[in-house]
Amino acid sequence: MDIEARIKRRQRRDGTPRLLVDYDSLSPVAHADDPVNCGPVLERLLDYLDPVFDGHLPPNAYVYGPKGSGKSAVVTALFDHLVRASSVSNAAIHTTTRVQATFAPRFVYVDARETTSAFAFYHAVLDALVDESVPKQGIKTEALQSRLKATLDAPQTGAVVAVDHLGEPGTLDGEAFVDLCAGLPSKVSWLAIGRAPPDETVLTDYTADEIQFESYQSQVLIDVLMTRASAAGSRRTLDHRLARDIA
Repeated sequence: MDIEARIKRRQRRDGTPRLLVDYDSLSPVAHADDPVNCGPVLERLLDYLDPVFDGHLPPNAYVYGPKGSGKSAVVTALFDHLVRASSVSNAAIHTTTRVQATFAPRFVYVDARETTSAFAFYHAVLDALVDESVPKQGIKTEALQSRLKATLDAPQTGAVVAVDHLGEPGTLDGEAFVDLCAGLPSKVSWLAIGRAPPDETVLTDYTADEIQFESYQSQVLIDVLMTRASAAGSRRTLDHRLARDIA
């Protein structure tokens, strides 16, 4: 929690005592901009993306772990930061010790719960890559694929597409997802995200790396809850004893 956010939180008060000022901070379906207690797995994700910093696409990879282990929260936060950074520099993210790369990858996050067909999948990827709105009717799936290829046809561009919630009831399974990826341009790498262990999914037949998320331990959950309660805007929101009971 930074100083600016703390100041704005107090500015929003209307003089009436309130238990919560910012409900999203405690909402179980709202992801924090900077998830807490995720340093090691975040470093593994950055290791996977490391080729981007040298002007290359990373290989395909598979992120897995049990429900509620933070996969979506961490990946969406990381991709949001990468999208903002790449849009500012219009080039690959780089450090002062690395040569400025001319390669300019794009970062796309797709939720498989909302893209259960080929059309919806290609539409979601294309819509994230172009500034103008992509029509949802009156256009064929093949046309979306052709436009995707044209969008990524520049010599020094490409995309890393993270696809979340694969293999859940009502979403794409591993084989269906792999078939859809065959219709993507060659300059696309994908990061599949699911719950199944590597030996129980076909996805790992097409990946070079697997990144595991483990279940939160009780003390870590308490820290997460207390951090979110603090961000919610009131010191009376949640005490440590209640956070421990919830965890």
